[in-house]
Amino acid sequence: IHIPAHDIQGSLASEHKRQILDLSVSHLRKKHPDALLILTGHGHEPYASTTSQCDYVQWEELHPLNGAGLVCGMPAQFCFVSRGIKIAKREGFEFCLKTRGDSIVGRENIFEYSAEVLEKERKDLLITQMTGDLNYKMGDCFMFGKTDLIDKIWDESNPVLIDEGLSNTGMNYYKINTGKIPTYPPNSAQTREWQELLRNTVAFRDVVDLKFMDMRWNYFDLVQIGWEKVRAKV
Repeated sequence: IHIPAHDIQGSLASEHKRQILDLSVSHLRKKHPDALLILTGHGHEPYASTTSQCDYVQWEELHPLNGAGLVCGMPAQFCFVSRGIKIAKREGFEFCLKTRGDSIVGRENIFEYSAEVLEKERKDLLITQMTGDLNYKMGDCFMFGKTDLIDKIWDESNPVLIDEGLSNTGMNYYKINTGKIPTYPPNSAQTREWQELLRNTVAFRDVVDLKFMDMRWNYFDLVQIGWEKVRAKV
């Protein structure tokens, strides 16, 4: 997660994003008390009540943002994701879940559920929406799979293939599986390969099934309910 003074994605002040992050981390810790919880990001520092619930925290000063509120030259902030995954890999975890710091994953026992989906469907990754047949788009808000594979997808040493997070992530996945450098936009043969790769190796569940919510776009609705009431329910 990044916490600028003002995030145009959701029109959120830094204090709003700190509240969201605190709720997200508190929920993860409450529902998964034995999980290794890793927080990575940049910008205004999270609350002490947030970081105290994490096993590892890697935090930096805010990196430059473009006019759309995205981190310049870093699609999907992959370097921060990469550093968190490296920790999970170093700690010896075979599987890991990458999710947004400003989201809620409400499904109970999400780790066991995700592992069961992969085993049953014989797939390598479980992801959710924002994945498309064209232009290598790959939903990156929620991603569960073997730590080694997710490490390769997000490795910060990967060159930036395109300055758009969903497509850059998908292009990395295409390159890992085919050994080919993808062109953008893909030609018809690459599009067929991409579609087949998704069908053969990726399991999908929609956000309703995962009970996943990106709170950037719901924050002010939640405030109308009453933030403390929301925290108590979560």
